[in-house]
Amino acid sequence: MLKLSFNARGEQTPAEMIRLAAGRGLFLIIVAVLTLGVVIGAMEIADQSGWIAHQRVATVWASPGWQAGEVKACALLGDIQTPGLACNRGAQPQRMNVEFRGSLHAVEWNCRRSGEWITCRAK
Repeated sequence: MLKLSFNARGEQTPAEMIRLAAGRGLFLIIVAVLTLGVVIGAMEIADQSGWIAHQRVATVWASPGWQAGEVKACALLGDIQTPGLACNRGAQPQRMNVEFRGSLHAVEWNCRRSGEWITCRAK
């Protein structure tokens, strides 16, 4: 039970005012931490669902005849910071702009050529 202290004039004492302010501050901190947790969780779900794009320059092994709009199954080589994509065995490597959508820990990707860009979605 909350017990308030008042001085002779019916006003709260300075100690009581500090205690109430501290309680409000603690409440605001708890609300902020919970809100941040919800936002981080929502961002993680959005990222895993492919709503957030991660653009990289990657070494891509693909046939030179890969046409715009064509989809290929590719495997991620290396890590997502310095990615390589194997889309055709025996093809010559080339540096290309790649947009990854989905879990960056995935190994298998479906990639669509679009001019100078490749857009890949995690399988």
